[in-house]
Amino acid sequence: AFGYLDEGLFSIVDVPDERLTHQQKIQKKAIVSGSAYVDSAHLRGWLDELTYPVYHLDFETMNPALPPFPGLRPYQRIPFQFSLHVQDGPGAEPRHIEFLARQPGDPRAALVAALHAIGDEGSILAWAMGFEKGVLNDMAELFPAEAEWLAGLTDRMVDLMVPFRSFWYHHPDQKGSCSLKAVLPAITELSYDDLDIADGNHASRAYDEAIYGVMESGEKKQVLDQLLAYCKLDTFAMVQILGALEAATE
Repeated sequence: AFGYLDEGLFSIVDVPDERLTHQQKIQKKAIVSGSAYVDSAHLRGWLDELTYPVYHLDFETMNPALPPFPGLRPYQRIPFQFSLHVQDGPGAEPRHIEFLARQPGDPRAALVAALHAIGDEGSILAWAMGFEKGVLNDMAELFPAEAEWLAGLTDRMVDLMVPFRSFWYHHPDQKGSCSLKAVLPAITELSYDDLDIADGNHASRAYDEAIYGVMESGEKKQVLDQLLAYCKLDTFAMVQILGALEAATE
C-alpha cells in the first residue's frame, strides 16, 4: 500500500489493470461503473443447484471460559438460539421458525428437538457455513441418537457467502467485503443499524447477562426480544440476498 502511495496511486481506480488480481479488477470495474458486477453464468449455475424448500439457518452461541455444565470444555460453543426462514420455492414468502432458551440450564437438548422443524429434503443455507456446521457436529457428538440425522443436515448445507467470496456478484458498496453486514445494505434496503443487538459477540454477552445475571424481569424480556430480532434478521437477510441474486440473473 505504501508503495502505491509513493507512486501517487490513492485509489484502486488509479492502479493499472495489469497490476491487479482478477478479483481486484472486478472491484475496480464495479467502482468505476457504480453498479454491481454479475457473473451470470457462474451465479445461475450455483442457484440452479439449490433444492427447495430452502432453509435459511443461523445459530447464536455463548463460549464461556468457565464451563457452566458438566462435560464441557473451556470456551466450548453452547448454542442457545436459532432462527430459521423456510422458502418453498424461488421468491416464495418465507415461513419463520425460531428457538431461544429462556431459562438457566443446558439449552442444547431442547434446541436439537426444535431443529426437527427442518424437513428431510431441501438445501440448508447459512452464511459462512463452517460455524453452523461446527455447531451441528458438536450436537451430533453430544447426542449419539441424533448423530445420523444431524450429519444429514450438515451434508445438505450450502454457503450463501460463496457467490460473494467468489466475486460472481460484487457491489461497489461492499467495499471489497463479503461479510453479511457489508453485503446486506449494499444490495437490499435492510441493515443492522436500527438493532440494539447487532453482532454475535454482543448477543452472547447479552444472553449471559439476561439468563445468568441479576436483571429485572422487564429488562430481561427486552433483552430476549432484542436477541430474537437480531437472529431473525440474520436469516431474513439471507432470504432477501438470495432473492437479489435470483433477480440479478433474470
